Amino acid sequence: MRLQNIISWLTAVLLVGVSGCPGDNQEGEADRGLVDSGPDASDADDQGDRIDPLVDADPDMASCALCTAGSCLAYLTGEVEDEEATPIAQAIAQLCVRVAPSGTLRCLMPSTTEEDGSFAILIPEGIHCLEQAVLRVVLPYAQTTSLYCEIELPQSGGILHLAEPLVLYETTPATTMPTGGEADQVHTVVFADGLEVEVIPERFWAGEEEYTTLASRHFGSEIPEFCFLKDAPALIGLYGFSPEAEVDEPSFAMRIPNHSGLDAGTTVDLYLLGGLNTTLGEDEVIGEGEWVRYGQGTVNGAGTFIDVPFDPGLPHFLWLGYAIAAD
Repeated sequence: MRLQNIISWLTAVLLVGVSGCPGDNQEGEADRGLVDSGPDASDADDQGDRIDPLVDADPDMASCALCTAGSCLAYLTGEVEDEEATPIAQAIAQLCVRVAPSGTLRCLMPSTTEEDGSFAILIPEGIHCLEQAVLRVVLPYAQTTSLYCEIELPQSGGILHLAEPLVLYETTPATTMPTGGEADQVHTVVFADGLEVEVIPERFWAGEEEYTTLASRHFGSEIPEFCFLKDAPALIGLYGFSPEAEVDEPSFAMRIPNHSGLDAGTTVDLYLLGGLNTTLGEDEVIGEGEWVRYGQGTVNGAGTFIDVPFDPGLPHFLWLGYAIAAD
C-alpha cells in the first residue's frame, strides 16, 4: 500500500519541509504533475528545511516584483475553529501550490495551529509566483472532518489573511462496525444516519485496522457554506468522513438513506472532493480541493435508499455530496 496511515505521512512531511505533494509515487507519476522537476526545486527544498513560519515570519516582498506570471503569495495566515467557534490548537495546515509559469506542483512545510487556532505559512523565496494554491487542514488523531480549500490568490501585496475561519466538524463513529473475519471480504459498515458502506478492509488505504475508526457527519437541509462548494450545484445531502483515506480499486458500494423522500427510481448525481491520492478508476486523478461529479445512484423500489453499486461506489473517504440529477 502507498498510504499505510495518514498520520505517518504527516510526520514524514514535517521532517522533509518543502517537497513533492503528499502520497507522491516517485516512479511513473511525472505525467500526473506530482514529481518536482522545475529548475528551482533543490533551492526551495533547502530553504524550506530552515523556515519556521511562526518565528521567521519575514517574507521577502521584493521578490513579488519579479513575478512575470501568476500571482505573488509570500505569506498566508488564518484561523481554525470548530462548529461552536472554539479555536482548535494543534491542527495542521499545509499549502500545496502550482508555481507559475512552469506549473510545478509543490507542497510546503505544514504549520501547526496555536492555542488561539491561528497559523502562518511562509512561502519560500523562489516560488512566490503562483498559478494556484490549495490549503489542507486536518486535526490528527481526532474524529473531525478535514478541509481542502483553493485559496483566492491576492492581486497585489503578496500577503494574505483568510477573512473567514476554517471550520472542522466533529464526526460520529460508525454505529455498526464489523470486526474480525477476512480482510478481503465485505464488512458492512453502518453510520449514524443509516448510511451503509460495503468496506473491504484490505482496500482501505489508511490501513486495515484504521478502518474500524471510521466516522461520519451528515448534512441535509442546512449545509454550511464550505469553501469547496463555492461553485457547486444545489445538494440534497453531504457527508464528511474521518479519517481521510483512499479506496483501492474497485470502490466500495453504498446505500445512502433517502432522507429527502425522493420517488423510487429517481436518479441522483454523486460528487466527490479531491484529497490525498484521489483517483477514479486506474488513471483519472482528482486534484486536491477539486469538487467533481463522478457518478450516479438510484432510489430503490422501496424508496428507502439511494443504491450506489461499486462502480462508481465510494472511491475516497473525505467529502461526498449528492443532488437530484440534472435533466
